[in-house]
Amino acid sequence: MYVTDQLNFLNAVAKGTTHLGPLALLKKLKQTEAELGRVARFSNGPREIDLDLLAYGSLQFVAGNRLIIPHPRIAERRFVLAPWADLDPNWVVTGAGCVQDLLAQTKDAPESVWVSADAVLFV
Repeated sequence: MYVTDQLNFLNAVAKGTTHLGPLALLKKLKQTEAELGRVARFSNGPREIDLDLLAYGSLQFVAGNRLIIPHPRIAERRFVLAPWADLDPNWVVTGAGCVQDLLAQTKDAPESVWVSADAVLFV
């Protein structure tokens, strides 16, 4: 979205448990991105990897511009909702609604393609 002049990329959604709080988990995700070679460029531009914290149970959490949970743009992103619906279609995104219902309401590119896979991310 937003910057369309870039290579295609693969989106996935993983669900897991952690003993880390939201900010500590975000820090771990950003460390993982760096370890995998992410290079800072410009907002919404090409990147080697992008790990986002979409939801944290039913928690609503705001830490300035650093972290907003649930992710504030979930409802407009078919490329997030489609693999999430494969993983857990009945997940309720606090303040937004059920994943499968949100997916049905998305208006972004219908030519979006997603690949579904069974995967678990441990951090």
